[in-house]
Order: sequence, then C-alpha cells, then structure tokens
Amino acid sequence: MNLIQRLYIFQKERFPLRILLFTTLSSILASSAIVDAEVNILQLVIAFIVVMLFLFHIRAIDESRDFQLDASLHPTRPVQRGIVSVRQLLSISITGIAISLFLAYISNLPSFIIAAGFVLFTFLAWKDFFIPSIFQHRPVLYHIINSPQMLLIQWLIYTILTGSFQLNFLMILFILLIYNNIFLLEITRKVKVPKLDTTDTYSAHLGLQKTFIFQFILVLVGFAVFVIILKEMDVNKRLLYYFGGFESILALLIFWKFKNKPKEITQKISELMAVLFYISINILIYIAK
Repeated sequence: MNLIQRLYIFQKERFPLRILLFTTLSSILASSAIVDAEVNILQLVIAFIVVMLFLFHIRAIDESRDFQLDASLHPTRPVQRGIVSVRQLLSISITGIAISLFLAYISNLPSFIIAAGFVLFTFLAWKDFFIPSIFQHRPVLYHIINSPQMLLIQWLIYTILTGSFQLNFLMILFILLIYNNIFLLEITRKVKVPKLDTTDTYSAHLGLQKTFIFQFILVLVGFAVFVIILKEMDVNKRLLYYFGGFESILALLIFWKFKNKPKEITQKISELMAVLFYISINILIYIAK
C-alpha cells in the first residue's frame, strides 16, 4: 500500500472525516451566526482548514503519547498494526501546523497569537504537562485538563471571523455549549459494551450508571445553554426550540436504552446520537440568525 492508502485506513479508524467534516463545519457556521461581524466565505474556508489541521495535530500527538498504552489495550489500531507510523503522523502534523500558522497570520494578528498559544498548549499536553502520573486512571480529570485546547480552537474561530480577541456574552455562551457537547461526544464514544470494554474507557472507570448520569447532565446543560443562546439572539421561532427539545429527549432515551441494554448496536446508535445532537444544535443556531 502507498502512503495515501495507509492514511485512508488511519482516518477511517482513528480520524473519521465522515464525522469531523460535518461537526467542524457546523460549529464554524454557528460561530458565524454568533459573532457580531460581517463574515465572508474566505474567512469561513480559512477557519475550516485551520481547525481540521489542528484537530489532526491533536490526533497525531495522542497517537504518540498513548502509543505504549494502545499497544497493550488496542493492538489492532492502525499505528499498532504498522499501517502508519507515529513519525509519519507527526511529520504530517508539523506540516499542518505550519500551514495553519501561516493562514492565521495572513488573517490577523489575534488569530496568529491564539494559534501559537494552541500549539504551545498541545506541546505541554503531549508531554502530559510533565506530570503523567496524575492522569493515570482518571479519564475525567484527563479530559478537563486537556479541554483548553478545544476552547482555544473555538476562540481561534472567533478571531479569524472578527479579527479581535474580544468575546461578548453570546460568544462565551457558545464556547460553553461547544465544550459541553464535545464532552458529551468524548464520553459517549468511550462507553463500551462489557465484552469490548477496556481499562481506558469511561464505562470501565465509572460504570454504565454513573456514565449515564454524566450524559444526562450534559444533554440538559446543552439544551439549556442552547435556549439561552436563542433568547440572547432574540429568536422567536418556536420550531427551533421544539426541535432542540426533541433532539435532547431522543438523546436521553437512546443513552438510557444503552445503559439498560448494553449491546453493540445500541452502543453504535448512542455514538451516532451524540454526533447528531452536536451537529443539529449548531445548525439550529445557524438557521436562527
């Protein structure tokens, strides 16, 4: 196989473009509705490219950082199978960083500064902030400590679209919504049926009951912040509120079903529901503008 074929296998299993393209696009479109500025197509395209390259960078450093653990728990993953090497992923990632920094620089100075800060933070995250022992067997703490990189990405989107560091109340609310829904995605994709469970999942550390409680809280918070955002945007289209509520109830029912009957099919449906919840809430905000 040539490198393109091997990278295709890697992205299919570890960096699913079929999902990331839509989640990224939805968050950028929603951001364009949130900011108090005129946004053009070029800004949207630059934001999209930069975010996708930075997401790949996060994936590459995760593959490097977790190589030994994955070799033990997940020997069938592409890197562990020898489909692609960590060195190849990091080489592509470094190229992507250079492109992203250039695009941020030609956009505006605030974007370049935020992008540079993101790169610095990911280096520290790659090294587990030089205190790796604190994260062992603590997946929630691990996510919380690493979450600023996703917050920086959202702030970077704002700076590309507005040319300013400034954040208003509505923009902060949307950052909270993005963070909340990313956490929901992260938890849901790391909840496995017992026969497929490993020690690095939320279901292994928290159990299905506590994991469902986390999902329940995150869905409710996500819907609540969504409603507040629409109110702040002075949106009176009831159908948007109803659809958001329907999505939230459906998500809770599916997560509850998996908790009570943890099967592979309900696991996959739960993962799909978390993705749809993330995308649909963003699209509803974009439509509301």
